[in-house]
Amino acid sequence: MKEVLIVSDSHLNNSVVNKIFEQYPTINTCIHCGDVQDDPTRLKIQNLYVVKGNNDYHPLENKLVIEIENKRFFIAHGHLHDVEFSIDRIVEEAIENNADIACFGHTHQPISRYVDDILVINPGSVRFPRGGKIFFPTYAILTIHHDQIELHFYNAKTHEIVDDIVTGKKVKEKKKKFSFFKK
Repeated sequence: MKEVLIVSDSHLNNSVVNKIFEQYPTINTCIHCGDVQDDPTRLKIQNLYVVKGNNDYHPLENKLVIEIENKRFFIAHGHLHDVEFSIDRIVEEAIENNADIACFGHTHQPISRYVDDILVINPGSVRFPRGGKIFFPTYAILTIHHDQIELHFYNAKTHEIVDDIVTGKKVKEKKKKFSFFKK
């Protein structure tokens, strides 16, 4: 089993990313989808993969293709793929790179969906959420166990799971039966 922390758009605040990372002592791998705006070596993370965002000026790659636990990742910030309008171009490039998972940032809005058998993930911003349905900073943790993938989104301030808000899928709860008659 392998857990991967996925973050984006920390905008000059590596301490936020380091604090998130400290919450999970079993995780040693992080994907940062760009807009670090700071020296990425200040991130105290063992296996760190960082791409260049539209606000990054350190020498970073615009995109990366990596493999973790037999899953191929395509990572880009997204500004060069016009993700604020559509995720089609990032999906196309992920397909061209035989990726299983595409990770991007830039919009500051978390998403998770499958497109053409590719899991597309935007973890949101750990620093500046941009509204929509999410008004708090977020990050994601991807767990790979054999061929199974599990993804959860978290509030970056409280570290609570917020999957239901991000995906729009309510967690099923057992409803109490209501009766007008006392038992």
